[in-house]
Amino acid sequence: MKEISPDKWIPEDKYKKLRHQTFRQYAELLGGHLTMYEYKHDVPMLSEECTKIAEIFCEAVRGRDIPITSEVVKYRRRKGKK
Repeated sequence: MKEISPDKWIPEDKYKKLRHQTFRQYAELLGGHLTMYEYKHDVPMLSEECTKIAEIFCEAVRGRDIPITSEVVKYRRRKGKK
């Protein structure tokens, strides 16, 4: 699959709006479950990481050769191997 050139990208303001909507959806989904287990403070960080993974996925399906991974997951894997 051929990578989409930057001149075909949506305008930055539309991108930011869509990204924020994605973040809010993750926050709503995660917040409802994590709040009852007293992990409410983790919701913004987890929502941001989920949004980043969604962005990476979108780049990958548009042709960019990029692994779909999270910095948090990589950190936890490294920490677990010690």
